[in-house]
Amino acid sequence: MMLCEICQSSRTALWASVATYRYYRCKTCRYLFVHPKPSLRELEEYYKDAMFYRTAESQESRLVSEAAGRLTLLSRLAEQYGFEKRLLDVGCASGIFLEQAQKMGWHATGIEFSPALVAKARSRGLHIIEGWLEDISQNSTYSVVTAWEVIEHALHPVKLLTSLRSCVSQGRLIALSTPLGTGLPARLLRSNFPMICPPAHLNIFSKKALLMLAS
Repeated sequence: MMLCEICQSSRTALWASVATYRYYRCKTCRYLFVHPKPSLRELEEYYKDAMFYRTAESQESRLVSEAAGRLTLLSRLAEQYGFEKRLLDVGCASGIFLEQAQKMGWHATGIEFSPALVAKARSRGLHIIEGWLEDISQNSTYSVVTAWEVIEHALHPVKLLTSLRSCVSQGRLIALSTPLGTGLPARLLRSNFPMICPPAHLNIFSKKALLMLAS
């Protein structure tokens, strides 16, 4: 019996197959996940050369604009609630968001597991920690921890969110984003839905599953 790792329901069924990967849908919380998941060694091999990020990097102007919008909101919240502008960006890729954060007055650090992307981010003069967040000991000294389009890549999303929580100061903020798999495009396209791209995306959430995970 295969249990959903978000809600522990046994009501799971095969949803789509892509190459050797199988996606299952939880009928209770609508969580979509790969099973069995690839090994850590397979993921390290996949991510090491940063090929997976080339499409995103080709849209740098969009990423800069997106980062500015997110940082405007975070800066407003920091001012409203008296946060120190100290930020950790998990899965920082080549550092586009971090660079914008520094320009807007944030003390910003990044964590990235792709050596090629770490090198690119450091070439921007950014402070980057190389590795997987779950394996790095962090103190709860950040006012804001961000994870933009990261949790869908996680081998263990519950463990990732727990690690994010350990990095943020009590009463402060975790901000994340992720694509949803419950909209009309996902339902119509199934295995052709662009977010279905293993081994990059191992988890695609519904709003219900995200709220359950957060709780």
